[in-house]
Amino acid sequence: MVTYRYVNTNPVPVVVPGKTGGSITVRPNEGTTDPWFSRFVGPNGLTKVPINPVDAPAAPPRSAPSPPLSVPKPMLAEVQARVDEETPDYKRIHGIYHCKRCDLFRTGSFVVIQAHLRTYHGMPNVPPAPPPVEVKEPEVVRTPVVSGEVKSVFTCSLCGHQFTSEDGLTKHVAKTHSEE
Repeated sequence: MVTYRYVNTNPVPVVVPGKTGGSITVRPNEGTTDPWFSRFVGPNGLTKVPINPVDAPAAPPRSAPSPPLSVPKPMLAEVQARVDEETPDYKRIHGIYHCKRCDLFRTGSFVVIQAHLRTYHGMPNVPPAPPPVEVKEPEVVRTPVVSGEVKSVFTCSLCGHQFTSEDGLTKHVAKTHSEE
């Protein structure tokens, strides 16, 4: 019987799901004999290396990447997800950034994908974030009231709601438009 060790032969750390949740980082040239990690063997994952070779093939050299696997595509893989943005290093699908270097890392934050690319893939010149959306300041409109007095009405320039106090408008903008 041949026992295997699952080793990271990539030059960068590989992040794989843990048995009980969370994730496990396997650094270059580290590995384990736990069969759980056999499911992460692949071109950008771990390499299966026999420990006690009994008529087993020789292990690939540590610097050589493992050969690509020919895995049949499941039926759902034929449905193409809409790619919002794509670069040579990452792609954004439905607001989630996917690292194209390691095929494992995903995040909803552009800043986090930039940090990942710099830290794990040594890419100091990551493209800058898209320019921030300009937020309009609410405007004050003075509206005459029927009694003949002139009253200040504070109108939100983002949605048109009107308020009788500046404090009410400020609370509205903070609560309603802070995510825009």
